[in-house]
Amino acid sequence: YQRRVHGDVAEYLVDPHPESNKKASLDVNAYLKEWGIDYDIKARGGVEGVKAEIPKPARTVYVIEMQKGPLGKNLGPTTGWIHRASLKRANVQMFAGTATEYIDDKGISICTSSKEKGEVKQFLEVDNVIICAGQKPLDEFSETLQKEGIKVMAIGGAKTAKEMDGKAAIRMAAELASSL
Repeated sequence: YQRRVHGDVAEYLVDPHPESNKKASLDVNAYLKEWGIDYDIKARGGVEGVKAEIPKPARTVYVIEMQKGPLGKNLGPTTGWIHRASLKRANVQMFAGTATEYIDDKGISICTSSKEKGEVKQFLEVDNVIICAGQKPLDEFSETLQKEGIKVMAIGGAKTAKEMDGKAAIRMAAELASSL
């Protein structure tokens, strides 16, 4: 399961009450209302005719991803759909295969490349820009320690930072510990 930071940040930014415990991710009744589910199953299948009460997003959010392909394609199969649907319902505009050309006090200039349309340049007027940058592996000490004859096994972001998340790093640490 891999969550992308930009998705988490976007969900937080569109949430009208991010500090409240009465949001769909924490409160069953709020979840049922937001997704149009009848808990008492009076409606056929628990959903027929039940209107979802989608909260108005707190702000307009754009997600700009340099990687090509659908955003969130690596999310877990059992929960990924709900994260993508939540962002779509909040009108989050997502750009994949997109480079940032510049950021100034009026907004952000982007260029999206696709086989169908070629390069498309756009300027998005925004008040704030939040950069969720990727990471690079960082292993400054292994080589030095190995030269001293110390056995080193890098894990987590020291070994590979590509799509690294906390759960994967913990799994790597547990597997290493059990092998010792």
